Amino acid sequence: MTWRHSIISLALSPLCAQASYTTFGLGCGDSWGEPRTRAQMVLSGVPRIGQSVQVSVVGPHFTSRGYSRANMLVTGTSRTSYAGLTLPHLIPWWLIGGGGTDCYALCSIEATEILSPAFRQIDIPANASLIGLRLYQQWYLSYVLRGPTVEVFYITSDAAEMTIGL
Repeated sequence: MTWRHSIISLALSPLCAQASYTTFGLGCGDSWGEPRTRAQMVLSGVPRIGQSVQVSVVGPHFTSRGYSRANMLVTGTSRTSYAGLTLPHLIPWWLIGGGGTDCYALCSIEATEILSPAFRQIDIPANASLIGLRLYQQWYLSYVLRGPTVEVFYITSDAAEMTIGL
């Protein structure tokens, strides 16, 4: 091993430990069930360059009540502020319909995807410049009851911080 390779190895070695995925905050849940079920982020895999991970959500299942669900995954670069707002920020669902009374936006929104079912495979390119990149994600879920009237109910999941490593 040359001197140059030794320096690169020493410089990159702490980054191996940086590949991580941790959740934070609380998702809001339905107000009908007891005990109350909250939506939670789940990751399969480790966010390393050249690897794939799968992000999904578990939580309230209203299908037994005749509901269908739409899922939106938001990805951002901050968990402290977005568009002049301090995060976490209480979402005023009453502006657009019904929703949980304790639902918070926990990360900024730089990208959104509508996904059905509620999972997303993320292929992380084998690009060393991504090492140490932090991304924040949160699910926004809407439940629609189709019947004599249409009712919409919104909730959010907890959020997650993904740090890409080796």
